[in-house]
Amino acid sequence: MSTIQNDIPKKISLTNLSLFNSSIDVGSNILPKPLNSLEEITLKHSDYPFTLSFNVIGENNHSFDFLYYLEDLEKNWLSTNGNNSVTYTNLSADQYTFKIYAKNKLSGLKTDIKNLKINITPPWWLSNKAKFIYGFLCVVLVITFFNVLNRRRQTQKQIALSEERLKLSLWGSGDEMWDWDIESGKIYRSNIWGSLDFPQDGRRSGNPDEESNIHPLDRDRVAKALNDHFNAITDHFEIAYRVKARNQQWIWILDRAKIVERDQKDQPLRMTGTIKDINNIKQAEEQLRLFARAIENISEGMFILNEKYQYVEVNEACCELTASTQEKYLEETLSFSRYPESYSEQIRTILKQQGSWSGEVEASKGTDDFFLMELTIDAIYNEQGETSHYVGVFSDITRRKQQEEELRKLTNNDLLTGLPNRSSLQVTLSNLVKKDIHHTLMVLDLDNFKRINDSLGHQIGDDLLIGVAERIQLAIPEHASLYRLGGDEFALLVDQFPDIGNCAAIATKVINCLKPAFNINNESLVLGISIGIVLYPEDEQNEQALLRKADIAMYHAKSAGGSRYQFYSESLNQNALRQLEIENLIREALKDDLFEVYYQPKIDVKKDRLTGMEALVRLNHPTLGIIEVLTSLFHLPKKMV
Repeated sequence: MSTIQNDIPKKISLTNLSLFNSSIDVGSNILPKPLNSLEEITLKHSDYPFTLSFNVIGENNHSFDFLYYLEDLEKNWLSTNGNNSVTYTNLSADQYTFKIYAKNKLSGLKTDIKNLKINITPPWWLSNKAKFIYGFLCVVLVITFFNVLNRRRQTQKQIALSEERLKLSLWGSGDEMWDWDIESGKIYRSNIWGSLDFPQDGRRSGNPDEESNIHPLDRDRVAKALNDHFNAITDHFEIAYRVKARNQQWIWILDRAKIVERDQKDQPLRMTGTIKDINNIKQAEEQLRLFARAIENISEGMFILNEKYQYVEVNEACCELTASTQEKYLEETLSFSRYPESYSEQIRTILKQQGSWSGEVEASKGTDDFFLMELTIDAIYNEQGETSHYVGVFSDITRRKQQEEELRKLTNNDLLTGLPNRSSLQVTLSNLVKKDIHHTLMVLDLDNFKRINDSLGHQIGDDLLIGVAERIQLAIPEHASLYRLGGDEFALLVDQFPDIGNCAAIATKVINCLKPAFNINNESLVLGISIGIVLYPEDEQNEQALLRKADIAMYHAKSAGGSRYQFYSESLNQNALRQLEIENLIREALKDDLFEVYYQPKIDVKKDRLTGMEALVRLNHPTLGIIEVLTSLFHLPKKMV
């Protein structure tokens, strides 16, 4: 029975993949599934050393010899020498096929060959030009290596091996490696950039009396760091400083080294190190420091949230504007305490869906105060395109809003009485007309105000207007709004219960409230008021026309003696148009001298004799002929008569 089982072909299984001696978990980007169920894996060029582990399913691995073969790299099958794993390092970028099988030590039976494709992705620096440079440098380094190896084969074998490993790692990093033979004073450099001479610190290179290519502000630091390492005060030499490149520009470098060999008297014999161009890193650090200083010194508040909307950083302005502390912020989550929690949740949802939000909100300032904040929050994404943080910027716009409100009041309110002005009335009328809301408009004009203003002065006139506005406001109901149109002209707007009876009652109250005398500066002043009333939509459906027709009705009330109200009618409009036409004709006649005087005899019929003459004024118009204008004179404004 055991013979039959031994004859059954066994299967080999790939069990594990390790990178840098650490096992790769199943479910990661490299191993989405168990290794044995994958046909290929993809590794980066920097993913080395990597180890493949395997075994024979259901068998003791010690009973088998494992033979492997990496296609395109190895030419023959190689034995693992009793191990059940294979390790590769520094594989070039290419596609490989790893093959493995096991052979029973006793029966000689072989398992099926297990194949696994391995894709090594190339780094960016493996261009043809880079490969040429690498090849050239490789030749130089190999020649140098063998020269050193031949001279010091016995005494420096271990050092040479370490140097070889270091060179291989530096080729990919772009660092320049140098090797200083302290006894001879010679420095061997490899992977030279070509734009920089070796730093002349007066000890490794150059003489103390010669001009150095190290920045004057950095020379003492470099010399001290070297001395400390030579005197065994520091374990290694490491310092960043500036040197002058061949283009005469200062660049930052990172100089790191270590004494790798000493004699029997503990005197240093050899020092090896690298030089790295960190100019871009220093510039980036300086920019970051500049940004940090800018953020700390800007007047706007700024904060950073994590993906859970928790504060992770705030600047000083943020704490000052909100009267809070950084420690308190770092314990909180983004929320708006002056609003329901649902409002904060809504903003967090918008941020998650759209990545940004901006608006004006009220924010708490300390425990008892608040201010108006203009806030903008934007998402910050990581390399995978996922939201990692949010950054918010806000400013206190309370003062700006107050100024805007003051400006709005100046624009829409009368400075003397504080009432809404003509502009505000027109906007309100327009909105009521657009919404087709029934309303009543009254235009009010004070009787004989001009006489009082001219005789007693503008100050008394202004005080009188203020008193008139106060009395009217006390007399009208809450659903009526009072406006000052200018001068001694006011307007009343009634948008609730705008029927004729209600409006007549309101107009009567306004007239009656002004009958008691006004006592201003020991002067007792009595005023009347004339009111014109129009109804929407009965009289007109346009806000400008409503104002015009209310004026017509008001002037008819004034011409009828004042201290009364007049509803608009079409006959009033026709009379007003006729009056306007006659006024224009008279102005034209006065300008063009079109008036003529006709004398008509007066005869006493009983005595049959001439008793006198009557002078009649006629307007002899070029196109309308002779027009009688005497009756019209009684209706003209006093200033024309």
